[in-house]
Amino acid sequence: MYSLFKKEIKAFLGSLIGYLAILVFLLVTGLFLWVFPGMYNIPENGYATLDGLFELAPWLYLFLIPAITMRFFADEKRSGTIEILLTRPISDFRLVAAKFLAGLVLVAISLLPTLIYFLSVYLLGNPVGNIDAGATWGSFIGLFFLAAIYLSIGIFASSLTDNQIVSFILAMVLSFVFYLGFEFIATSGIPYILEQLFSWFSINTHYLSISRGVIDMRDLVYFIGMTFLFILITVGTLRSKKWKQRKFRTRFITTFVITLFIFWLSGNFLYRIDLTSDKRYSLSKVSTEIVAEFEQPVEIEFYLEGELEPGLRKLQQEVFEKSAVLNAYSDENIRIYVRDPYRISNPEKRENFIEKLIQKGVNPTSFRQKTDQGVSTKLIFPGAVIRYDGREMPVNFLKYNPV
Repeated sequence: MYSLFKKEIKAFLGSLIGYLAILVFLLVTGLFLWVFPGMYNIPENGYATLDGLFELAPWLYLFLIPAITMRFFADEKRSGTIEILLTRPISDFRLVAAKFLAGLVLVAISLLPTLIYFLSVYLLGNPVGNIDAGATWGSFIGLFFLAAIYLSIGIFASSLTDNQIVSFILAMVLSFVFYLGFEFIATSGIPYILEQLFSWFSINTHYLSISRGVIDMRDLVYFIGMTFLFILITVGTLRSKKWKQRKFRTRFITTFVITLFIFWLSGNFLYRIDLTSDKRYSLSKVSTEIVAEFEQPVEIEFYLEGELEPGLRKLQQEVFEKSAVLNAYSDENIRIYVRDPYRISNPEKRENFIEKLIQKGVNPTSFRQKTDQGVSTKLIFPGAVIRYDGREMPVNFLKYNPV
């Protein structure tokens, strides 16, 4: 197993594609974080945070990781060396695990240089060191686990074909489906039970929580379990004849069912570690007791949406995460909706909607936005309406909120 692991590392680092993949990842993240103007630019936004990196990296890994895994089994099949590997005195699981661990080391190599970004933000902070180190390390942990799922998907895709290009495209498509595809389905207005199911399958749902510095046992079980399942499925695809063996089928199905049972079981236990310096994603004992007493589902409709300045975007993210924390402690479902009043195309309907929001008690605030024509001013609504038991209650996120 170790010799195969070492062979994969040498093969990747000995090829130009390997270095190009890592170089492109570092170059793109560096340009977006430090050079290109926009929402990811750290100096422009003025906040000592690496949130931009953790928002960009999952998209870049959609290309980088399939480039790493595309040759793992596809090249072995094309060259005919797969038969030699399968006749070695090593189990199929160890064979797949060796290639997976090699890919994990290569991902870690690509992540190591990004520590320079952390050091830069640490030194540029005012005062020096004004960065939430706990949340940042939690985000690195989340990114590492996300990469692990991408790797397992990529290895599975590589085991299905002897063409590296096909393997690359298939891995990229499957990774995208699990990253955002299921989330798109969940937000398409389907019944709530299916919405919860598809949201749970979405990598982004779990990554968003852990990337903000919250280590939730349910997220860890998801990352580890899904990675294991794809590795297990890859083991099953290596030898088509194995499926004819009753013993193998029984063992495979049993392991699969046990893994699904662990997924279900983890949803009934809540254990979270808030790594943020100010514990902003933790609830007080009183809050957890109030939320636990909900007897009916709760709906929260947010209106802080659209193109926002960095401060308001940060507020938006923290409010969403706080709502997710409330949902974690509640026995009843807390459904979250996001609505941007300016998405209403009809001007008359838009004005009526804004007027009703103000009447309900959701106070707007002026927001200056740079456009090609100059600076324009529009109203935004940093607030929400909570609906429970047939009643509505407005909530404003800003204490002093003049129009």
